[in-house]
Amino acid sequence: MKKKNMMKFLLIAVASIMLLALTGCEGAAGPGADVDVERSIGEGDTSFLLRVTDNEDVTTLWTVYTNEETVGDALYEVGLVDGEHTEFGLMILSVDGVVADFAANGAWWGFFVDGEMAAVGASDTVIESGVEYALVYSTD
Repeated sequence: MKKKNMMKFLLIAVASIMLLALTGCEGAAGPGADVDVERSIGEGDTSFLLRVTDNEDVTTLWTVYTNEETVGDALYEVGLVDGEHTEFGLMILSVDGVVADFAANGAWWGFFVDGEMAAVGASDTVIESGVEYALVYSTD
């Protein structure tokens, strides 16, 4: 990864965390958020819940089936997310076809674990039984 791109990625990550710290983490990603659609995807012996709130505030609760170990690998494998593989892991740029373009409009996908902003990315988050994960489309 070029130095300029890495700095951009780090700046986006820091800005995202600061924004969430100032505005709070509850809301669409919270465990009590209303669900508009329920779907399942994938195949495997392990399953987990993923709550996705898109750019139109539509919330889909996905049951993801996989044999992968991490949330990021599972979501990428089933084609639910796409992004850029960096030295820091998968930088999620689109979820279920909805692209977040930070350069165009300040949009990004926030990753949450049980309603709290994740301390690490989806690629480094090992799937745990009973834990709900969330991806929330956000703008500046």
